[in-house]
Amino acid sequence: MAARGTLLTAAAVGALALGVTSPAVAQGQEKQQTRIEIREAKPSEIPQDAALSAQAAGCRVGEQISDRFSSCAEKYLIVSIVEIPSGKVIGTALFDAKNRTKLNYKSATWEQEAELKMVRSFGVAKFGTMASAEVDCKASQGNGCTSAPGIVGPKLFWGLWGTSTNTYAFKVTSPGDGIVGHAPQTKVTVSHPSSPEKAHFTLANIAPVRCDSAKNIGNIGRGCVHPLVTPVYRLSKSDKAVKGVAEHIEDAQQHKLKKPWGVVNKGYPLHRLPNGDLSRANRDTACTTAVKNRYKPKSCDEYPFAGSYEGAALNSDYSTAPVPLSENRTEGGFKYRGRFIMQNRVLDYDEFWVEITK
Repeated sequence: MAARGTLLTAAAVGALALGVTSPAVAQGQEKQQTRIEIREAKPSEIPQDAALSAQAAGCRVGEQISDRFSSCAEKYLIVSIVEIPSGKVIGTALFDAKNRTKLNYKSATWEQEAELKMVRSFGVAKFGTMASAEVDCKASQGNGCTSAPGIVGPKLFWGLWGTSTNTYAFKVTSPGDGIVGHAPQTKVTVSHPSSPEKAHFTLANIAPVRCDSAKNIGNIGRGCVHPLVTPVYRLSKSDKAVKGVAEHIEDAQQHKLKKPWGVVNKGYPLHRLPNGDLSRANRDTACTTAVKNRYKPKSCDEYPFAGSYEGAALNSDYSTAPVPLSENRTEGGFKYRGRFIMQNRVLDYDEFWVEITK
């Protein structure tokens, strides 16, 4: 009972500080109305210790950090409680607002999470400030996405005891079977017991989401990725199963080709080609009968890959080399490039990089 009494006392003190009518505290006292204002904080308004802490946690203010399956965007918000009609600011709070996603390459449902941390608070904002969140799918293509639950919150921030953090977790689903793009936004609604109205703010946008049910990546059902992130296909020269292929690709990228096809961030990504007829044409153009005879007993390996739009029939800038047949088949099979294509949902004409490691 002692803990409950302490909590009730804190609530009563907060209510008095806010000017909120409470039968147990200020019966008959007139309620003082306020309005809530929200804006994005200026860089000079963000404490250095808070910014460094946020960066260490995986987000950077004003930037979006993404890979093929996750993203994190961040803003700092300033919430002001303004007295009516005087316009006097009687409370402020600084919030660190993060917006995260975690996609799944073999599921049409992904995790989306908002995190609001009250970093600093003054005046009446210390007590009673609440926020709820929801995912808005209206910016999506087609039928849009659906979110469960619809709204999370409102949740209370306990500014009386320093920093306070609330998390709002959602499951977002992409409907249908086609290729659909989504741009789900997380919207926050802030309230305070002294204000008859609420304030709204949209958190920093996450990377766009693309969901598909393509069968030419392994027939694994529907799944989702961040399509603006170009995946990297990596082969190691120390991997005996593909050593010769890896060495050939590195030599081609560094010495044989006119352009650095596939080299990460050099401006010449490869584009996936699932068309079997075109792939065979690429292979036949690079590995002619004469070339294959010259390389015997080894097999002919071509780069850029026959399974790319940069292959030999479509691009005269290519390289061939003799490699063991087992390595050639292994690299182009399910355990290597096939798995990469499936797990990154690399669709027709999707860009990808090729990186050779030690």
